[in-house]
Amino acid sequence: MSTISVYLIRKNTPGSHADDKISIRRQDNNILVQYRDTTQGKHTREDLLLTNTSLGTYIRNLGYLFLVDTEPFESIQFNFPGFPAFMATRKSLADTNTQEALVEVADIVSESWFADYPAGTDRGREDPWAVHY
Repeated sequence: MSTISVYLIRKNTPGSHADDKISIRRQDNNILVQYRDTTQGKHTREDLLLTNTSLGTYIRNLGYLFLVDTEPFESIQFNFPGFPAFMATRKSLADTNTQEALVEVADIVSESWFADYPAGTDRGREDPWAVHY
């Protein structure tokens, strides 16, 4: 299964050891987000479980928080499966076309991840209360 990775790159830090990293992947019929924070040399991980339709909303809000942070990262890199890596600064991410494109890419990836789950069923399983003829 493919994974989305997002790197939040700090100012004046050589190498990726100080960058925060977000890994996003499908887990069953959900999306698991794992955030690794490397603030002050500490490595902590926070997990967030999203519904299978929330990826675009998550990416939109991540971009917004990147833009309004009072102690901002220098840049953000998105690595979506099937797309080239995309690096953005606060200035380039402030463009609404860029924001819309990132959400659309997230939606495309999410649709791909859940293509095997039939529409109208819960978690890809048949409704146990449905009447069969």
